[in-house]
Amino acid sequence: LATATLQSLDRDRSYVAVFHPKQYVPEDIDVNATAGGNVELQTGPYVHFSQYYLKALPWRGHSFTGWTSESNSTADLSGVNDLNATLTVSGPAKFTANFQENQYKLTVTSNKGGTATPASVGTHLYSAQIPVQAALGTGYEFSHWSGDTATLTDSFAASTDANMSVKAGDVSLQANFSPITYAVEANATANGSVSLANGPYEHFGVYSISATPQAGYVFTGWQGNTNSIQSLLDSSAASTHLVVTGPASLTATFSLGSFTLSVSAGTGGSVQGGGTFRSDETPSISATPATGYKFSHWSVDVETLNDIAAGSTTVDMAKLGRNVQLTANFALKTHAVTASVSGAGEVNGTQSFSHTFVHFSQASLLAKPAAGWSFDQWSWSGSANLANPTLSAASFAVTGTASLTAKFAKNSYKLSLGQVANGDANGSGSFLFDSNITIAATPHDGYAFSNWSGDVDTLSDINSSVA
Repeated sequence: LATATLQSLDRDRSYVAVFHPKQYVPEDIDVNATAGGNVELQTGPYVHFSQYYLKALPWRGHSFTGWTSESNSTADLSGVNDLNATLTVSGPAKFTANFQENQYKLTVTSNKGGTATPASVGTHLYSAQIPVQAALGTGYEFSHWSGDTATLTDSFAASTDANMSVKAGDVSLQANFSPITYAVEANATANGSVSLANGPYEHFGVYSISATPQAGYVFTGWQGNTNSIQSLLDSSAASTHLVVTGPASLTATFSLGSFTLSVSAGTGGSVQGGGTFRSDETPSISATPATGYKFSHWSVDVETLNDIAAGSTTVDMAKLGRNVQLTANFALKTHAVTASVSGAGEVNGTQSFSHTFVHFSQASLLAKPAAGWSFDQWSWSGSANLANPTLSAASFAVTGTASLTAKFAKNSYKLSLGQVANGDANGSGSFLFDSNITIAATPHDGYAFSNWSGDVDTLSDINSSVA
C-alpha cells in the first residue's frame, strides 16, 4: 500500500496514482543445477509478469530429468520437463535443473576361434570403464578387436578396457581370431618327387600331399618326426592329406620296384612268359599261333613293348612303374582259292574264279558246262581235297592255298541217214559237238536227187545231194 500526506490544501487539486510492474534484482531469481549439467537464465533485471528463457544444458553423456523449485514456483515455467523453458516472473523464485548420467549397452561378441567376455549384453554408466577380454580357442591366436574400437584402451590387446564415455552411446565390440600358421615342408629322396598344396598352413587346415615315383620305382613311405607322421590322414598312402596341428616336415622315400607281368592269349594261340620282375629287367614274351591262326598284335600295356607287332619281343618293366598286363591277339589265316576251266564252261559264273577264304571256312564251287559240252571232272593242287571229283558241285574245307581246274568235254551226237527206195545215203555215224560232217545221196538209175528232209536246219543246202 502506497500512502502520501497532503499539506495545506488551499485550492482544488487533482492527483493520479501511477503504478509500474515490480522489478527484481538477479538475486531474487536463483537458478542452480545438479551434477551432470549447467543452467542458463536470461539476463535481468526481472520485471514482474515478463517472460525470460531458462535453459538446462546437460553435459555429454547426461540427460536432463526436469525442473524443481524450492520456492514452489514451477507453475511459472512453460513446463517442468522443458529443456528450454520459458519463465513468467511472478516474484522471487528459486529453480534447480536436474540431470542424470546416461547408461549405454555394451555388446561383446567373437568370431570363430575363441570367446569374449563379458558374454552377455550389459548396461553401463557413461563414465564406466568396462574390462573386456578375448579367450583363445585351440589352434587360434588373437588378432584384433573390431567395432567401436575407439572406446578401447588397446584394440590389439586381448585384455583391455572399454571406455563408455568415448562414444556416449551403445558400444559393440567383436574379438577376432585367426588360425595359427606353421612351417610345413615336404621333400623327396632320389627317384621321385613330392607335391604339397600351397600354404599358408593354418591350424586344423587340411592340405593335399602326394608322392610320385619315377618310372620303375615305387613309393615306400613317409619319414618325419612323430607329430609330422601323425598329421597324415593315411601315413602309408602315397597320395593323402595333411591335417596341420603344428610344424611338420615330411620326406617321401622311394625304391626300385618289382612288378607282376601278366601275359594272356586270345582265341587262336598260346603265350609264354610272365612272372614277377624288377623294374630294371626286360623279360621276353612270345606268342604261338594255333593251327589256322597267325599272330596279329599285342594289346593292353603295349607301351612297355619293344615291338608291338612282333610275336616274340621284350617288355620294359620300368616303363609304367606298376604291374603290366599284356594280351596276345591272333587272327585266322586267309588263303586264296582259284579255279580255271579246261574246255567250255564256267566255275561259279566265271571262267577264272578267285576268292580269299579264312582258314577252316568252306569253299563251294559249281562247274557249269557250255552248250554242247559236259562236265568231266575236277583236278587240283594245294589244300583242296574233293571226295568225288566227278561231281560238278565241289565243296571242301579251306586249310591253305588251292588251285582247281574244271574239265569239260564235248558231247557226242549220232547222225542217222534214212534209206529210201530209188537211191542211197552215205555219211551216218557218231560225231563230236560242233563237227562239220559231209553226207551224200546217190540216186539209182532212172532217178534224180530231189532234196533232204528231217533236221534240215543244220544243212548248208537241202537241195544239194552232197551237204
